[in-house]
Amino acid sequence: MEEEYYAQRLYQRIEAALGSNVYSFTELVRQCAGAYPTTVATHMRDHPSLPLLRQRDTARIQALPAMIPQGITTQIENNPALASWYFSTETCARIEHMRSWDGMRLAFLGAPRLYEWFRARRVGGYRALLDADDALIQDTSGAAARSGDMAYHYDVADDPGQLGQPPFDAVFLDPPWYADEYPLWLARARQLAPQGTLLLALFPDLTRPSATGERGRIIGALQMQFCAVQMLSGFLHYDTPSFEQGQLHMAGFGNMGPWRSADLVVASGPRAGHVASAAPQQRVRWQEARVGDLRFFIAHRPSLAAQGERLLYQLGESLVLSSPSRRSPLFQQANVLTSRGHGLATSSPARLTTAIDALGASAPSTREATLAHLGVDGESAEILREILMIEIPYAMAHQR
Repeated sequence: MEEEYYAQRLYQRIEAALGSNVYSFTELVRQCAGAYPTTVATHMRDHPSLPLLRQRDTARIQALPAMIPQGITTQIENNPALASWYFSTETCARIEHMRSWDGMRLAFLGAPRLYEWFRARRVGGYRALLDADDALIQDTSGAAARSGDMAYHYDVADDPGQLGQPPFDAVFLDPPWYADEYPLWLARARQLAPQGTLLLALFPDLTRPSATGERGRIIGALQMQFCAVQMLSGFLHYDTPSFEQGQLHMAGFGNMGPWRSADLVVASGPRAGHVASAAPQQRVRWQEARVGDLRFFIAHRPSLAAQGERLLYQLGESLVLSSPSRRSPLFQQANVLTSRGHGLATSSPARLTTAIDALGASAPSTREATLAHLGVDGESAEILREILMIEIPYAMAHQR
């Protein structure tokens, strides 16, 4: 019943968007309240306007100027294990101009792009970034210190009291879009700002069939804890992360522009005695290894899809996952993810980590020799070649 109601509401959104003469498929998806692009395309697969809308996305991409890097979050490839979507710069500007932040102590919980924006423009009196992406924090901490700020490698499973920070006046928080994540993120934000304001990103109501009910419970919990809860619909826009770009490209939607948006919920006036608590969930720990800019995330846990002697196993029809969602069955089988959307299973996380470290330390021209030296089985070696785009030297190819 929930699925049927969802399909009906999505169809109504599509019809309304087409009736408003949207120019491209990206613009249409933006009006579909969080429904994933492939889901939207499936619901309108026989519609005569779909090919033209997608063609206009191609024309838009070809006309875009080159992007100018503005900070670490525009240069580092994104982390799928942490569901790292970053606000667009336009969204950061809108938040900056919502009100005066002068003299305020501001915490950014899982919102590194917004932190970078506020730091670069010297917005607020003091700023602290709290994020679980260790590589991003390492790259950010120097600039933060030079600005008189702090950047902490922080997991919401941990008590923020150990940071030794005085209370904040406001916390910006952008949790992963799963209902079971929100209680703990809200509890940690309350600990950071016991008397302050929370500014929370909330997923739209067509993100999945259960999203409407989940949103209602989150808003209800906030209303129990705060005197004033205000929602700004569609206020937040996101850039498409590198892993989702890879997945959309594999699905045939590589020319889409940024399409994801969320509501901004502002909760102020904490009610005395109404502080919700939440127990930390058991989390999968992912270890990072790199080859150039490509980031591998390897979970030291077994996968049911990797029960043989090979080092690596493909999941599904492609090395690239069809969706970034943790709810996806293939995502749940994966214990190897990359910043470009790959999802794999390994029989030996420790051995794979060693192999990736060795490949990362090798020059591109010697990676094939490194792969041979590591003794990786043939099928796994082919998977790594495809991901890393290793070309086999002519002489080595003829020795096989």
